[in-house]
Amino acid sequence: MRKNYIFIVLPFLWLFDTAKAQESDFRTWWGVELNAELFNLVDIQVNPELRLWDNSSRFETVVTQFEASVPVTKYLRFGAFYRLETESKIQDYVHYGNRFGEFGEAEYKIHRLKIAYRAICQQEYKDWHTSDQGYIPTIEHRHKVSFKYNIKGSKMDPFLAGEMFFTLMPEWQRNREKLRITGGVQYKISKHTDISLAYKYQKEFFENNPMTSSIVNITLSHDL
Repeated sequence: MRKNYIFIVLPFLWLFDTAKAQESDFRTWWGVELNAELFNLVDIQVNPELRLWDNSSRFETVVTQFEASVPVTKYLRFGAFYRLETESKIQDYVHYGNRFGEFGEAEYKIHRLKIAYRAICQQEYKDWHTSDQGYIPTIEHRHKVSFKYNIKGSKMDPFLAGEMFFTLMPEWQRNREKLRITGGVQYKISKHTDISLAYKYQKEFFENNPMTSSIVNITLSHDL
């Protein structure tokens, strides 16, 4: 039941700090998104992204995600992705992360408003060993609701999204959760190219030292 009413108590969590230690950071993410279609059926996406942390002063990760999806109906599609992550945050030691996932996405348009829901199940491995117990993955499921509005006669489309992350494994992190709220605007540069500027508010829950992050995300997207 706790997961069902988490959205109700979120405003109170924002207004009042818990007794646990809090951490906060300002980050910037710079990304490029390349989109293509194979055989007029399979949508392909490649998305490399550079992420900075520690008030955007230090390198955090380079993330490259490869995604493929197939529409099942006009409103529904299913897909899978692989993400390679190179991370260097602690004592200049480089970690390599491998993330695999499957997703389903439903989309519906009401005039100029597009509403989408995306559910993801993913598992991630860090290096050869992820813990003292050995090769144990982090398994999560994620749920995202997004809204995007096409302004008539304008090249700018505003958007808003909310996403929750729930950890299933390993056992000692099962109750860990994370909220990410995104708001921004997408600008049409040309027929095949656009750029988006977004602000992300990200907060962790049920951690010993929960992190709250403010993130500026800039992504250049191009359809091949």
